[in-house]
Amino acid sequence: MKKFIIGIVFVLQISAVAGNSKQTATIASFNAQRLGNYQKDYTMMAEALTNFDVIGVVEVMNITGLENLADALSKISSQKWGYLISERSAGSARYSEFYAFIWKTPQVKLVKSYGFYKEDKDSDFKREPYAALFKTGNFDFILVMCHIIWGEDPSKRCEEVELLPKVYTYFKILSKTENDIFIAGDFNTQPDSKCWNTLLSSPDEIKELITIAIKTTLGSQGFVSSYDNIFYSSKYTKRIVKSGALDIKKLFNIPLMLQTYKKNISDHIPVYVEVKTN
Repeated sequence: MKKFIIGIVFVLQISAVAGNSKQTATIASFNAQRLGNYQKDYTMMAEALTNFDVIGVVEVMNITGLENLADALSKISSQKWGYLISERSAGSARYSEFYAFIWKTPQVKLVKSYGFYKEDKDSDFKREPYAALFKTGNFDFILVMCHIIWGEDPSKRCEEVELLPKVYTYFKILSKTENDIFIAGDFNTQPDSKCWNTLLSSPDEIKELITIAIKTTLGSQGFVSSYDNIFYSSKYTKRIVKSGALDIKKLFNIPLMLQTYKKNISDHIPVYVEVKTN
């Protein structure tokens, strides 16, 4: 569903993009939990994200939060980061959010923003998916970000998830030549749900990278659900090295800091996929 708010696509390309000397790159998806509205420890957030090369972000509330994160990442990593925020928010009059991408400019180039998925009906998605084309080394790919509706009725989530094959096909056709497509985000749906059957039955042999065993959300007592995920075509994308969720216990020396992470960063853990770029 469209939410018309005056907005501009911002791209901060602070330095010229150089060739990627690394042999791999790590693509991540992150629900930043009301980025720009909630008080955040941006240094701690940057520590969590700095080892990724390009990050798709959902729940971005305004450009200020994204700018603060880019500044913190630059300080932590001593590298320049570029970013893009969607030209408008997506949602309803009651709640809407922006999509965003943030990336290391020496390693990654933003080739093109494809913008929002064009729905068959205005009510298909509460927040239409958003996509961009990136290139790192010799690997170019489309990253489609999604934030599936929450709500009290799980069937509504399932209805949106079941439309994702159309989203995949839409951006594949729009690009004309690109087959390396990642559909990522917060799906508010467990990976073992039957809602995924349509997407996973695609002739392009789409698979998920995050299983039910990997928890990506935090509740009051610790890890809860596996709502964050990344999907790809195993028929076309052959460069995957590994995938998973950020090990925040190892990174921040927790469990005693689990609630500190939730309070200062997000109630979601970044998920990622590492790919070969040579």
